[in-house]
Amino acid sequence: MSSTLETKSRLYALPTYAQPDEGDWAPGTCEAGPWSLESAYAYCKAFAASRSENFHVASGFVPTKLHRHVWAIYAFARHADDFADEATYEGERLEALDRWEELLEQAYRRQVAHPVFMALGDTVRKFDIPLNDLKALLIAYRLDLRSKQVNTYRELARYCSFSASPIGRVMLYLHGYRESKLHRFSDDLCAGVQISSQLQNIAQDLERGRCYLPMEDLMHFGVSVQELQHSPHSENVHDLMRFSISRARMLLVRGQPLVRRVDAELAAELQATWLASMQMLERIEDKMAQRPVPGPERGAADSSQVALRTAFSFGPRFFKPSR
Repeated sequence: MSSTLETKSRLYALPTYAQPDEGDWAPGTCEAGPWSLESAYAYCKAFAASRSENFHVASGFVPTKLHRHVWAIYAFARHADDFADEATYEGERLEALDRWEELLEQAYRRQVAHPVFMALGDTVRKFDIPLNDLKALLIAYRLDLRSKQVNTYRELARYCSFSASPIGRVMLYLHGYRESKLHRFSDDLCAGVQISSQLQNIAQDLERGRCYLPMEDLMHFGVSVQELQHSPHSENVHDLMRFSISRARMLLVRGQPLVRRVDAELAAELQATWLASMQMLERIEDKMAQRPVPGPERGAADSSQVALRTAFSFGPRFFKPSR
């Protein structure tokens, strides 16, 4: 294990310490090590691969040089998501999230022995990623524990500002974009992606007793949670879903200009994400219309189609002659 971190945090001008603390371990997350920086990144990669169902087709457009940093950020966020959702952590969810936040804060000050934070600490220093963007994700998971539903769209938008917007901003930082003027597009794009995913996963969320559709929308369309769960093809539910899909599309369209304001590499990632989310909404509409629901084979074909459409869209930008 390297005795010091190579890059000092430009955000917090705090010293980095040579020796990890024995109290760095969060129970149930990984083996005790010892870990080197390379093996820490390898752990994050393996963890990400084990949860590959959550990786977007856009990940295929991430430059190779950024892969390890995306793994580190994903491992940090997904572990925290597990604390909030997985049965293993029942009865100690808040304690686990609090401990995760402590380790996150420590990673900005020194080398942390836990592999996720060893890799994450290296990433945040190299790309000068603000602490508050990563802490915001933990706020979202605590909100999930505090309430199983949102009452208004304003509450949903606030939730997305913690759970989705920080991911978009972190991806901008990884690609070298720090201009705040890009955040408004990124925030809308990420909110649209998140709400599209929530619409696709309504049934699974309802089984866990959670509903991300605003209660004010259910009341407006005369839909109860029970009807949403047990009569998904009723006329009222379809009216509610059409409205919700339109809202998600509006956010995606509001965020889409970001694609034209960044370089070809990031633009390809963003366009693939945008296309995949639009396609997700189309598949929800197909299901509502009781057209044949795509199975796993169709899903794989959809991903390939998104990748091909993105490649054709951005091929010319990749191969522009340098000036």
